[in-house]
Order: sequence, then C-alpha cells, then structure tokens
Amino acid sequence: GMGASAQFVAFAEVYTALERGILDAGVTGASPAYGQRWYEVTDYITGPLLNMEAFNVIMGKKQWEELPPDFQQILIEEGAKDELEALRHTGVQNDMGLLINTAAGSVFTPFSPEVTAAVNKATIERVVPNWVKRSGGGDMPIIKIFNEKVGPRIGLHIELDGSLTKVPITITDE
Repeated sequence: GMGASAQFVAFAEVYTALERGILDAGVTGASPAYGQRWYEVTDYITGPLLNMEAFNVIMGKKQWEELPPDFQQILIEEGAKDELEALRHTGVQNDMGLLINTAAGSVFTPFSPEVTAAVNKATIERVVPNWVKRSGGGDMPIIKIFNEKVGPRIGLHIELDGSLTKVPITITDE
C-alpha cells in the first residue's frame, strides 16, 4: 500500500540485511529496533508508526469453534483486560523507544503530512481489511471488540462483510 517492495526476513537477520544493503529499511517498534541494535547500521528513525504492546492468542476459526463457549468467553475477557493494560503502556513505550534510539545516534525524521496520509490510506484500504479476512470475517468476536474499543477512537467501524465505514470519533483520551 505504500509502494515499497516487501522482503520477508527473519527478525534476527534484519541487522545483517541492513548492514549489507539487502534491506533499505525495516519496520518494527522503536524498542525492538533498539534491542537489535539497528542504530548501528542505520542513520535514521522515522515515523511515528505507533505500536502497542501485545499478547496474542492466535488460532484458526475451526480451533476456536471447537473450544467450549465458557473458555471462549474467558479468552475474550482476558484479552480485553490485556488490551486495556497495553493501551496504558503504549504512549510511554513509543516515547521511550524514540528516546533510546536517538540517544544511540539515530536521527529522528518525522513523517511528512503526505506520508502520514499514505500510511492512513494503506491502513484503511489494505491492513484492516486483510486483518478482518485473516480473523475469519466481520462476525468474529475480535471484530466486535475492535468496533467497541478501537473503532470509536479512530473513526472506523468494521461491517459484517468486512468492509470499513467511517464513523465519528466518539472516544478520546481527553
């Protein structure tokens, strides 16, 4: 969606690929990039591509449907608790990741308004619809959680057919 040519490289091998010029850039959180010492083989950190601490339980639709309903409910409820905790940490994590990388020598270059618009467009046109498909469709419990918790913050609602509808932002952090 951004016009780049994606290359799939094992995370532990990105440093070497950047060092040797096999990759021009990498996309990850600022803290993981720092942990892998990307600041040694790159000059810039750009963004923000905000990321959120995440813990996922991932399974196919068939396996999900085989779980007892009470266990499905436990996973949904615990996932919601984890989501709230991750949201609480996200701002600090992103700010600290930027600080440690710039302290190590990376130069921060913020996205231009045009790049930000392109990222947003790609997210709406590709990232979210593909995630809905991988999740099993618009009627899956995770989509309901997205529509209740995330959608009102970013102005998007996922329809049952997986399409996106823009909606007013009704939840803010203010």
